[in-house]
Amino acid sequence: MNYKNYHKKRNSGYTLIEIMLAIAILVAISTIGFYSLDSFNKSRDISDSYLYLVNTLSEARSSALAEIKPVTHCAEADTVVGYRVKIFPTYYVMDVVCFDNQGRETSLERKRILLPPSVTLSSTFPTILFDTNGESTNSGVITLTKNGIPKSVSINSKGAIISE
Repeated sequence: MNYKNYHKKRNSGYTLIEIMLAIAILVAISTIGFYSLDSFNKSRDISDSYLYLVNTLSEARSSALAEIKPVTHCAEADTVVGYRVKIFPTYYVMDVVCFDNQGRETSLERKRILLPPSVTLSSTFPTILFDTNGESTNSGVITLTKNGIPKSVSINSKGAIISE
């Protein structure tokens, strides 16, 4: 065997140090990517919950303005009072409120939204009712929080929904 051919064959592979360095770089990049993805998912949970809350409030207000009567609940003679959103720490509920012809209030749950784990909900009022004029019975702020990151939506007495 020729010395020149032996030397060429021996230098054609990677050394152990080069392989270990490449693996270390891949591990570092993977770790950074994992933590970035985790952070992204946390911020996405609160953003999605916030948008869904704003959409539910808007739906309640527009349904009240349109005086939408659920066929399965409010009878023909019943009067729609409005749509109500009830706030709880881990979920919220939207229901329709009607008065029957004897003046008794009845309500039907239209939507129940559970928040993702570790997202909490707080409010300056436990219930908001959007009447058929689109105005609200309460004004205040609803705040969603996850890992210390708050996102708030305000509602004024005219029923305007003011998002961040």
